[in-house]
Amino acid sequence: MGGETADILTEHWFGVEEFRIKSCWDLCVPEQHVRTILNDPMSILDWWPAVFMHGEVLEQPDDTLVGFTARFHTKGFLPHTFQFVASIVELTASGIVIKTTGDFDGMGTILISECNGKSKVTVEWRVWVKHPYIQPFLRILKPVFVWNHLWAMRQGRKGLESLLLGGGGRWQRAQQPTFPHNLAALRIPSKWRL
Repeated sequence: MGGETADILTEHWFGVEEFRIKSCWDLCVPEQHVRTILNDPMSILDWWPAVFMHGEVLEQPDDTLVGFTARFHTKGFLPHTFQFVASIVELTASGIVIKTTGDFDGMGTILISECNGKSKVTVEWRVWVKHPYIQPFLRILKPVFVWNHLWAMRQGRKGLESLLLGGGGRWQRAQQPTFPHNLAALRIPSKWRL
């Protein structure tokens, strides 16, 4: 099984709090296996079902992942949900850069490397939370929101690892969003805000 580490940094810019959270996943599979999964962006709904509850493709370029755009309805352990649009803005030999708008605006970078047949996936988010119900409480409840994010990232590592090691079906059945979104009817938003 792999491991995980995380670094957290928050900064204040003109009264708005920026979150910079980096997670590193050590996976016991070759890099190419990880890239194959990540080259299908909507597969995230399958291997990260506790967090990515619903998604819709908005733009699908023909010959590259750059420009791929989708909107997602997500959550962590806590009961609030997020809606955001994610666009792949850069694809390099070392990874993917994603721009987000909606309940949080910013950039995500996924870097993939290999050493001795094992993969290291580094996911770094640099975002400003704009969620109307969360934003007023960010400073007071920052440790809670950071914990919530780290919980969500652990679910992603576990799901990706399970899929890559052949246990994807078992993971998908066992893993679902926390209450109240464990009820299937609540996973699809009744209204998209974006």
